[in-house]
Amino acid sequence: MAQVTGEVSIHMIEPGDGRSLQKWVFSCPGVARISIGRDEAASVRLADPYVSRIHLEIVLVDQTWVLHAQGRNGVYVDGKSVTEHPLVHGTRFRLSAVGPMFRFESETGSSGLQTLSLDPTVINLLTLNRAEVTQQADEICESDYFQQLQEKARLLRRKHGST
Repeated sequence: MAQVTGEVSIHMIEPGDGRSLQKWVFSCPGVARISIGRDEAASVRLADPYVSRIHLEIVLVDQTWVLHAQGRNGVYVDGKSVTEHPLVHGTRFRLSAVGPMFRFESETGSSGLQTLSLDPTVINLLTLNRAEVTQQADEICESDYFQQLQEKARLLRRKHGST
């Protein structure tokens, strides 16, 4: 089996917009276990009343990172409480129902299968044909109905400007 290499990172994120607030980076293959909690020995140490001493561990098992919940207030992935959950690039999880939110990112590679990961913030969601849009706008502006609306708007402006 190929050995995982590269980096993984844990981002504390803003729950509303997913903006990264803080980032912890871990190198592979050097790290096979990442802990999050209040304990001084935690890989990611937090001072939060909803976080247990060791709230969760992320462990590399058979080339897959797996989240193991250990905190008394639970861990949530996609709004559902989990005790164990495989992590892929972009997985978001929360410590307790109201605690801090995180995103797992994996920059790992191996000599085996590769995964394509796209950043949704850079995907072009709408492409416009400018020539077609200009043509349609010209057709609207030249229509009788639009010309009538323009004339009514001019009359109203004159009427309000003279009173």
